[in-house]
Amino acid sequence: MPSVNKETSTFVSGKLACAATLHRPQTTGEQTQHPAILMVHGWGGIQDLLVGPFIDAFTAAGYAVMTFDYSSWGDSEASRGMSSTPGNEYVRPNWH
Repeated sequence: MPSVNKETSTFVSGKLACAATLHRPQTTGEQTQHPAILMVHGWGGIQDLLVGPFIDAFTAAGYAVMTFDYSSWGDSEASRGMSSTPGNEYVRPNWH
């Protein structure tokens, strides 16, 4: 298994904090930047469910990988049991 640096954080979607994890390859020397992948799990999942082998493969290939929990899932904020319906999405990333 490759050596990986894991850093947990949050980002705001609407007014809710969503849990996120940045997985970076262990590097030596001067390399500090890596190409990145935003890995999105299926609806109803959480960031650590079923994506572990993919994170390992991508970081071993030199990629940084960001995973996250949608609002109301996993470690993200919201009322448990809340679900999304068409036209009433709960995850609205603010990419500015």
